[in-house]
Amino acid sequence: MTAELDSSFVEHRSSVRHRVLKRGVIVINSGRSTLNCTLRNISDGGAKLQFDSLLGVPDTFDIITAEILRQTCKVAWRGGAEVGVAFVNAA
Repeated sequence: MTAELDSSFVEHRSSVRHRVLKRGVIVINSGRSTLNCTLRNISDGGAKLQFDSLLGVPDTFDIITAEILRQTCKVAWRGGAEVGVAFVNAA
């Protein structure tokens, strides 16, 4: 019996994401507000972030973590309490 790849599971990202469990803060409202989040995976071009609630999470924001001093993000998808983001100006 041969195994066939289901096309829905084929990786389409240009860079590999690494699983992490790190605290982060997103900065919104021109730096006047912040929301806590958890980074669930990260790559050179983006990340998956988890929130307690997506209420108030805008389409673009800056993220700050211990490893990322400050990076502008654009939401690529939303689902449940998670968002996938692309890093703006990522190499």
